[in-house]
Formats: sequence, structure tokens, C-alpha cells
Amino acid sequence: MFEYGVKATVTTEKGDQVEGKLTGIMPDIVCIETEDKTVGVPMRLVYMISQLHADQTKLTEPSEGG
Repeated sequence: MFEYGVKATVTTEKGDQVEGKLTGIMPDIVCIETEDKTVGVPMRLVYMISQLHADQTKLTEPSEGG
């Protein structure tokens, strides 16, 4: 499930990315609040929504198991 008000990246089918705070997901549109405006991305163009939660961190290098 996605959290509203948390930073997210929306990727379209063309590969365009919109980064900002996720403000709403409706059946036909995804709303992202960027620094200067709120952007609505039509759901039919959305390929992926990725979001970092507060308790998750990005790995900067592959972890080596041992």
C-alpha cells in the first residue's frame, strides 16, 4: 500500500519520471505534488509507482552474502 505525503516516483510508459509527494491515487489518475505544482498523471500512462518508506533504505552497492 502507498503512503500519502511520502516521496514517490511515478514512471510513465515512455520512461518519463515525476518525483514528489504522493497526494492521491484515484482509479484514473495519480496525483504528485512537486516543488512548484501538483501534477496529475493519467493512470493509463503510469508504468510504475515506486516509494521509499521511512524504514527502508536504498542500497548503494550490491550486498555480498557470506
